[in-house]
Amino acid sequence: MATGLEQRFACRWGECGKSFPRPSDLTKHERYHIKDYHCDEVDCCKAFATHKDLKRHKKTHEKLDGGAAAQGYRCRVPGCRKAKTGHVYNRRDNFTRHLRTKHADLDFDVKELGSG
Repeated sequence: MATGLEQRFACRWGECGKSFPRPSDLTKHERYHIKDYHCDEVDCCKAFATHKDLKRHKKTHEKLDGGAAAQGYRCRVPGCRKAKTGHVYNRRDNFTRHLRTKHADLDFDVKELGSG
């Protein structure tokens, strides 16, 4: 039975203020402050908390057909600002989030409203 007096493990990074019920959760969280995984591409200064995040990021640097950037997802909803500017979502989850937040009134299919 919970007593409300469970020990919490607080993040010590600056003004973060987050706390966690288990030390392992705190350790995992602190990786997001440390960001030990750095992109080695020229002119890219990005760093990531996990190797998985770095691997996903590196896909954005992949080249196809002699230099064209890898194709992603583009919104094709008429009147959408992102559609007008030609914004490319390299990750399907970010594109889906865009559709859900900006076009929640539409009954959409990711394949119909974006190219990928």
